[in-house]
Formats: sequence, structure tokens, C-alpha cells
Amino acid sequence: MPDHELRGSAENVVDQVVGYLDRLSETLNVHGWAWRPEEPARRLEIEFVINGEPAGTILADMYRQDVEAAGHGDGQYGFAWALPLDALQPAPEIVIAARELGSGAPFANVLSFPAAELAVQLKAFAAGTDAPEAKRAALRAAVRLVPEEPWHAMALAEALREAMQPEEAAAVLTALLAVHPEFWHAFVVLGHISRHGGARAEALEWFRRAVERAPGEVWCWLDVAEELRVLGRVEEAKAMLLRAAGHFPGSWAVEMGLGRCARAQDEHEQARRHFEEAVRLAPEEMSPRLGLIEVLRDAGALEEARQAALGLRAAHPGHMPLLLSLAHIERLIGLDDEAAAHFAEALALEPENPTLLAELARQEYKLGRQQEGNAHLSRAVELDSGHLDAVRQLAGQALAVGDAAQAFKIFRAAAACRPAEPAFRYGMLDALAWQGRAEEALAGLEALEQEHGTTPQLQNWRITLLRRIGRMDEALHAARTATAAAPQEFWLWVERFQTELLAGSDAMVQKCLFGIPATSRTERAIRRRCAGALAESLWQMDAALAHYEAAAALNPNDIPLQEALTRVRLMRFDLSGARGHLRRQYELMAAERRLRGESLNISQSLLGQMIDEYALDEELCGTLAGLSARPAAARLEALAQFTRQTPDSTAPAASLLLAMRQAELMDLVPVADGAQPIPRVINFFWHRPEPPADVCALMQSWQDCNPGFGLRRFYEEQARDYLTATFPNPVAQAYQRAREVTQKADIFRLALLVAEGGVYADADDRCLRPLDTLLPAGASLVLAQEQFGCAANHFIAASPGHPVLLTALRAVVTAVNRGDNEIPWLLSGPGLLTRALAQHVAAHGIGGLPPGLALLDRRQLGAVVAGGCFAAYKTYHMRHRRRIDAAAAYKPD
Repeated sequence: MPDHELRGSAENVVDQVVGYLDRLSETLNVHGWAWRPEEPARRLEIEFVINGEPAGTILADMYRQDVEAAGHGDGQYGFAWALPLDALQPAPEIVIAARELGSGAPFANVLSFPAAELAVQLKAFAAGTDAPEAKRAALRAAVRLVPEEPWHAMALAEALREAMQPEEAAAVLTALLAVHPEFWHAFVVLGHISRHGGARAEALEWFRRAVERAPGEVWCWLDVAEELRVLGRVEEAKAMLLRAAGHFPGSWAVEMGLGRCARAQDEHEQARRHFEEAVRLAPEEMSPRLGLIEVLRDAGALEEARQAALGLRAAHPGHMPLLLSLAHIERLIGLDDEAAAHFAEALALEPENPTLLAELARQEYKLGRQQEGNAHLSRAVELDSGHLDAVRQLAGQALAVGDAAQAFKIFRAAAACRPAEPAFRYGMLDALAWQGRAEEALAGLEALEQEHGTTPQLQNWRITLLRRIGRMDEALHAARTATAAAPQEFWLWVERFQTELLAGSDAMVQKCLFGIPATSRTERAIRRRCAGALAESLWQMDAALAHYEAAAALNPNDIPLQEALTRVRLMRFDLSGARGHLRRQYELMAAERRLRGESLNISQSLLGQMIDEYALDEELCGTLAGLSARPAAARLEALAQFTRQTPDSTAPAASLLLAMRQAELMDLVPVADGAQPIPRVINFFWHRPEPPADVCALMQSWQDCNPGFGLRRFYEEQARDYLTATFPNPVAQAYQRAREVTQKADIFRLALLVAEGGVYADADDRCLRPLDTLLPAGASLVLAQEQFGCAANHFIAASPGHPVLLTALRAVVTAVNRGDNEIPWLLSGPGLLTRALAQHVAAHGIGGLPPGLALLDRRQLGAVVAGGCFAAYKTYHMRHRRRIDAAAAYKPD
């Protein structure tokens, strides 16, 4: 500052106050100084005025060497006042004045800025600050000062998008277009906002309008083509790109667009040619090279894609997108150590990047390095408490160990940080449902829909939640409505398929499968898995296996797919293949199982124990494997003979019932007139006198749908007393010896139905329609057929003393009192019931079902009874095990 300004002059002295405004700094602080020469120890309070309006105060007590050097006391008279951005209102000129607050004595000078000049400074500040809120405030002020300048509004819109405030960003751009209707850049950003929000048809319209205004901008054409491709209108996208090629010959970006279209149509060789041409046209551009690597990956040439990425990395070390692409390819291949190394290399380049921390955490967990994973995940949330992937991983850990309350807290803290992100709000609702508060969750979802509209993502969540709690009619309606409104939303179709598979008709399931719009390799794998599930549900096991194997070729890391392959190979008695797929499933689930302290030994699972049981008789298993290749009708006699010869073996029993289904020998033969009907009473078992509220609601659904039926609920002690009073001592003894509640329930249901008959339903079953629509006239035993062809035991309707149930009861009582220790499914559950049922069928003959037996298809039962609904009691609890997850230590509040 010039010396004469520091010394002051007569004009600077008003009421013995000397003050001066120096400048407005790049950080938007007003610098200056003020003192009273007669009271040098006094520090003055300064008031600022912007365009005549008071705007704030500050104490002038900051040391300034230049002021002291000029002979002004001790120099502690300076200030740096933060310009209040919300005080900047539209005016041609912005004038900042100052005065001493006590006396009102004004400073001799003011700072004056043309509005446009100050707006430029505000924008420059926004570009340089690391504080997101300050950035947005500066840009808002710039827009207020110069509303006619479009680039200020564009910068504000981008800042709002970064802050996950797309609605406000769109409002800013809409206001901009009201002033500049031909400003094509705004249309582009509005298109990207719609794209990010999942409104792809809306995005398409914005991009079309951008092309109309800027036909010479190739990227506008590419945006239109991209939306057409995503919407499934691939031929239109290709036509758009070919038109663009005419306008922009030799454009590598157009070639990339054509390559993406070819990928969408599974034309891998064509896609490869387009990306190779893009590389030729732009050898220095990385995007075409990365695209080519993705094409190789999608075509299943994972090792070739990896080698291409490694070669490119040698020439471009430290290229972040390339490193991430390489790491993801290695993850797909199963090279977990290499993938972790490349994620770590990327993190070394950006050590405070929460996305990289979350990815590396996921990889560390896969490798069993729990502490390292916890550290990375905790750091990611520390850096960004609203980071979507990190928060989901953290909450997912809590849910994996049954701590839904902690998951709720984690999502709630993230929602407070990012209120505009609906995923966190839904996470809270999901955690509520895990706690048995499904009605609260649905009410919260409705509130979300009112705020954000019925977006595809929210509809997806609604379908999932309704299906999980067994409200199948509502889930089906929501799914069908949602896919009609958004026919190109892949995950909506997958959710609908899962729902149709449980409760829809065969025709609707098939129609849904054909509608799934899969484009990526992962999506195509899931669609193939769905095709396999449909074939399996129709008992077409050869077709199911072919579809599942094709899906595995596309994505070998799909956990449900590996389980399905285990199941189907086991049904074909390919024990080696079944073990291989089960081991792969356990490898993929290892991180979660470690979290829960569960064994990684496949024999500790239902499928593993079934494999072990089947393997006990290698000769029989080999014979059954040979039979499985024959037509159903041709293997019935042999299967019936094996069932009679080995009554304790589940394998021939399940195979016989499956062959009966495949041979279409399931017609009901009514019992003779005068036979005792199925009593109209519905029975439940719960181990405590009062079930939880969500279980009570499920039980109440049976009364609501069946007012003409009686309803009885037994708890553990009641059931024991009933068995003691009704049956010989061995039955009650077996009930007492049963180690698990599920086994007690299995024994009790058989005994109760043998003694009295009626309907038995598990506590987690929901009734959807009257039982009179399900129980056929002339039936004395109604069961449903489930996986492996086995008889389900969660729903049974029977006349008193039915021989199948009596056989099953005798067998389980003998086995438990003998000390057998098989898992409940085999010892007392569906495996037991299947063996007893198959013996009854084999004794009758293979021409059809015995009189009175109704063996329902899964979807027949599913239309009336939603089995296995979600309830809070099912959540896994760590009990006394040591928590090792990062979520356990996280304190969000």
C-alpha cells in the first residue's frame, strides 16, 4: 500500500478515527485497518455497509506490520472481514463502505465494483475453493448479480449437481433458458441431470433439443444416440450415429458410439472393429483403447482383455481409469490378489479418494484381510460420510450379522449428510423392515415417492419390500405397472420376474422373461439365470442346466447362480459337479461368512449334507445318475423299486416324486364318499406364548382370508403338554430331545395333524386368498412340491391319521430318540416328509397318485400362500461371538 495511504490525511480523520479499506482479496475477504490516534490501545469495532445496507461487523485487532511501520501505534488495527455473499443483491455497482460502530464515523474511502466484475471474481473464487458450500454460495451470488450471464448459471448448476442437488440445478438451468432459450449447453446439462436420475426418455428429449440448436457439436449427437441405445432403441441409435458420421467424417467418438451399439446387440466382433477403428483414428486417445478392453471383457475374453490392459498400462503408468478397468477385470477372473494390488496402486495416486478406499475394502474382505478392509472402509466414511458405496458396505455388514438397528443408524447418518440421496432414506426403511416394522417402511417409501416421484429405483424398492413381506398381489401389481412405465429398466424387470416366479402364472413368467432388456454381460448372465429358474420351476431340468451353464460362462461370480447349478447337478446325481459349484459359492460368500463366524466347510450346509448323504451309497447314486438321463415315464418303475428298497434314502424318494411330476401323473383321485374331510382349523406353532408383532400380522392374514376356519396357536410348553396327553411317551420324548426349535415344530405339526387333522402353516407364511380356492374337494392330504421334487412341510392340510404323516411321525420319533444328528431339513423336515410320501406313492403303484393326495405345484400354492415371508426373528444374531466388522465400531451419532 502507498505510504501516504498508511499515514492518512486530514480527510481520514473524522471524530478522531483513521480508517482505510485496502482491497477485496481472492478469498473474498475485505482487508483494511482503523484506529484512534488519541487512544492507541483501543480496538475499534467496524460496521460494513453494502449499497447502503448494514452487512456485518468485525473487531479491528489484527496485527499489520505495514501499519506499525507507518507509525500507527502497535499496528494491531487490521481486519479481514469475510464478505457475506447473501448480502450481494442485484445492482449495477456494488459499493462496500465501512464506519466505526460506536461513533458512526465513516472511513474516507469505499470499495466499488461493477457487478459484472465482482461476479467474475466470485466465479474465480468458486473455482479455487475446496469448500463446497462456499463454492455454491459464491456462484449463487454471481448469478444474482449478473443474471443475464449464462456461464455463471452453468457453473452454479454443475456445483449443485456435484452436491447431489439435481432439482435445484435443473431449476437454475430452466431459469437460464427463460433468458437464453437458444443456449444449447443448458440443454445438455439438463439431459445429464435426467440421465443421472434414471429418466432416460426425458434425457433424450433434452439432448435432441441440444442437437437442434448445436448441430455442429458432435457430442450432442452422441448423447442422443446413447439415450436411444439405453432405451433399447438400438437401431435408432445406430441411425443417429450414421447421420453423425456423415456430418463428422473420421470421428473416433462416433466409431465408439457405433461400437457401444454393437455391444448392446451382442455383436462382439462388430463392436471390436468399431473400437479398433476409433483407436486408429485417435491413437493418442485413451477412451477408444479402454472401450476396446471392455469389448474384450464383455465377449468373455477376460485374459485377452487383461493382457491388453497390462500392455497399455506399461505405456501409461498411473492412468486411473485404466488401473480401475484392470482391477475389475482381475476381480472377474478371480485374480483377487492382483486386483487388490491394482486397487491399492490407484489408491496410492489418490489416497483420500473414498471410492477407491471402498473398492479396496471390498477386495480385502474377499481375501480374508478383515482388519485391512475395516480400516479402508472406516477411512472412506470418515472422508465422506455420505459416500454411497462405503455406506452401503458398512450397513450391509451390520445387516449381515443381524444388527438392523446399527444399519439404521448408519443410513440415518448418511441421509443427514446427503438428504437428496434417496438410497440412504431407503436404506433406513429397509433396516426398519429387518426389525419387523414393515408397515412403517412402506409408509416411509410412500413419503419418498411423494418427494421424488415414482422413479424406477423407488418402484424397484417397493416391489422388493412387498415381495419380501409376502404381499404378493400388491407386489405383482407394482411390478407390472412399473415395467409398463419403464420398459427399459433392467432391474425392474428382474424384480418383476422374481415376483412372477413365486406367484404369477406360467404364461406371465414367460412373458416377463422375454421382456428383460439385458445389454451388458452381467445383465445377460442374469437373464440367462432367470431363464434357468423358469425352466427349473417347470421341472425341465436339462433346459435349466443349459441355461445356468450359459449364465455361468457369462458371469462365474454370481452367488445365486452357483447355488442353482449345485442344486440342478445334485438332482442329476452329478455329485462332483455339485461339490464344485457349492465350493465356488462358498468362496464367493467367504467374506460374509467370516463376518458371521460361520464355517467355510461346505458340508455344514443343506446342499453339502445332501451331497454327503447321496454319496453314502455310491452304487445307488450312480444308478440314479444313469436313470436321470431317461424320459420320466421310463424311470418310474425303477425309482419306485429303489424307494421301497431304501426307505431311509432321500435320493430315490425325491427322484420318484420329480419323475411323477415330469410324467404329468399328478391328477387328484378323490377319496371315496364318506371319507373324513380335512378339518377347517388352521394351526400354528411359536416357541413363546406371544409372537412378535410382525409374526402376529402374518398369522392374522389366515383369519382374515378364512373367517370360516378356526385358528389355534401353540407355544413350546403347550405343545409338549399336548403330546404328553395325546401320544405314547416316545413322541413327547423325541419332542423334548429335539435340540432346535425348528425340529420341535416339525415333530409337533406331524403329531397334531395325525391326531386331529386340519391345516398347519409356518409362522412366516402369509395367506393371500381363501383356502377354499386351494384345497380341492376329495383331498385327504394336500402338500406342495418344492426344490428337488421334494414335498414342502411349511404348509400341510390333512385329514386325521393320514398314513403319510403317520409314517413320517414314526420315523422322526425313532431317529431323534436314537440320537441321529442330521440337519432338520433331512431329519424332521421336507426330507423326512418326502421319504414318507414317496413310500406311500410307491406302495400304491406308479400309474398316478394315491386317492386323496394332492401334490401342488409351487406356483399353485404361491397364488394362495406366500411362504417364507420376511420376519425380524430371522435376522442373524452374533449371540456371544466376537464382532469383527467395521460397522460394529462405527459411531454415526
